[in-house]
Amino acid sequence: MDNERRLGQRWPLNSPAKIRLKYKNSVKNYECNINNLSLRGLQVLLKKPLPAAEILKIMLFLPENITVEAKVQVLTQKAVEAGGYLYSLSFLGVKDNGKELIGQLIHKKYYSQMSKDWWKNTK
Repeated sequence: MDNERRLGQRWPLNSPAKIRLKYKNSVKNYECNINNLSLRGLQVLLKKPLPAAEILKIMLFLPENITVEAKVQVLTQKAVEAGGYLYSLSFLGVKDNGKELIGQLIHKKYYSQMSKDWWKNTK
């Protein structure tokens, strides 16, 4: 059984998105699918691999016309059978009101589920 290391719940977004990567004085755009999202990180499926760096500066273009600039740490990377690369990314820093915008997106999509189970993990 896998030991879950996440401290917060990731919400299943399963949505197409785009990532703009700033790396070594160049900018690259990636089409992707965001499998899940939280205020602490995300899991993303890409057709092309990201550069072999542990920390990256990215701009996320999320659903609902939300754009977030962030520094992320690559926690895991694996090739998937159907083609592509699955990454788990942790937010190290999010610029401006990015976390607030991510929180609003999660709240909008999962309000009923969040309000129903808010007490679940309280002690």
